[in-house]
Amino acid sequence: MDLRHFRYFVAVAEELNFTRAARRLHISQPPLSQHIQAMEQELGTRLFERSRGHVALTHAGSVLLLEARKVLAQAEHALAETRRAALGEGGVLSLGYGAWAPYSPIFASTLRIFREENPLVELALQVGRTDDIIARTCNGDLQVGLVRPRDGLPLPAELDAVAVCSEALMLVVSPGHALADRPEPVPLADVAPYPFVLGISDSGHGVYGQVLAACRDAGFEPQVAQRSNNADTILALVNEGMGIAILPESLRPLGMAPLRWLRLSARTSLTSSVYALTHGRRFGTPQRERFMAVLRAGIAGDRIRD
Repeated sequence: MDLRHFRYFVAVAEELNFTRAARRLHISQPPLSQHIQAMEQELGTRLFERSRGHVALTHAGSVLLLEARKVLAQAEHALAETRRAALGEGGVLSLGYGAWAPYSPIFASTLRIFREENPLVELALQVGRTDDIIARTCNGDLQVGLVRPRDGLPLPAELDAVAVCSEALMLVVSPGHALADRPEPVPLADVAPYPFVLGISDSGHGVYGQVLAACRDAGFEPQVAQRSNNADTILALVNEGMGIAILPESLRPLGMAPLRWLRLSARTSLTSSVYALTHGRRFGTPQRERFMAVLRAGIAGDRIRD
């Protein structure tokens, strides 16, 4: 039994007349009667009581009518969802990003606009470390990965990278810290004696790796007092005097009012750039293209909303 049988049965059950049902289905009456008889034989029960000039549903036929309507409605739903997904109007977009991303204005605005314009697309949002996001974008687990790759560290050749924004990495200290009133920019080498609150290792790919490399280039190994991948936690620990931190400037609005954010100077780059990664030759979907179109408009400054 297939969907056609269900459609034929529902037409007869609703019309209670084989001639009208055949006209509605744009077929002749004999094939319609044959299909109904075949259904009855397969089910081992009569679906209609037939008498001269009269057709009525049996009890079994009434039960089948309820279920057949459900089956046909679900089939129509499945087809509609598939069409929407093919056009990028439905389906799923898998997006990976670092813990810093929700605090980025362009990230928040892109998500909001994409959601407004594509309400039927499910956003599968996944927070991860930079190295994990890069790997999962390469293998197709993620359609888009938003990362802060360490300056000078090459990305996999199969990935396309769109530059989203760039910002300074800044020194964050508590108001009573010895560096709090230093004139800017503070030489990176001058922070060597003080304990750090650092993120969790990202195999050298992200902000953690960039901070570590910059400190080593300045001639010292950071003293790690605490670790956390949560920006709020890092800032709270710094505020309590547990250590100093070096963080992207976009996190500045999160900080407690007394915290001091100071510009740094160093021989190596202390600029953190955000990139949107996609697989250049595989795993492309209409949903991904719609998201990237919104993101590119935001990068161009056309559609960012507060």
